[in-house]
Amino acid sequence: MQIALLFAFMVVAQVSEPCTSEVLSHEVSSRLQVKDGPDIVTVTITARTRSSREEFGDRFRRGQFPDAINVVTEVKIVVNGEALYVPRSVFLDVAGVRKARVCWKGSLGQLIFNGGDGSESFRVEVEFDRTATRRRTVFSGELPTKPLEETRYHQLSL
Repeated sequence: MQIALLFAFMVVAQVSEPCTSEVLSHEVSSRLQVKDGPDIVTVTITARTRSSREEFGDRFRRGQFPDAINVVTEVKIVVNGEALYVPRSVFLDVAGVRKARVCWKGSLGQLIFNGGDGSESFRVEVEFDRTATRRRTVFSGELPTKPLEETRYHQLSL
């Protein structure tokens, strides 16, 4: 018999510097907030805990991953009270996050996820402005200055 426990609580990190809001993201829900001049940026990250075997399937090897891993299920970005549209592709494959950080300078923001361990470590940078999510870039922990993949987001009107 397997027993799963789910601990849900909110963590709030608030600082006055434009690029120093950081939270360890092993909680189920984390709220990061940063203020720069008149701008206030709030990012809420929701995750759930899953077994590594369930998440990675046939790729799971005991010892390669922790037995339980957190999987990001939702990201909300609010700039000056206005919620941005955050495409699911921003977070759908983000699992094993250890840290999340939000930065805001001038009119540009960045949400940074760091996760994994050893050869499986990664960094995901999500760039946004006051109106939209603009880009997502994924880096390997082994080659932290060379992007593995990049996705650009464009707003379209029909």
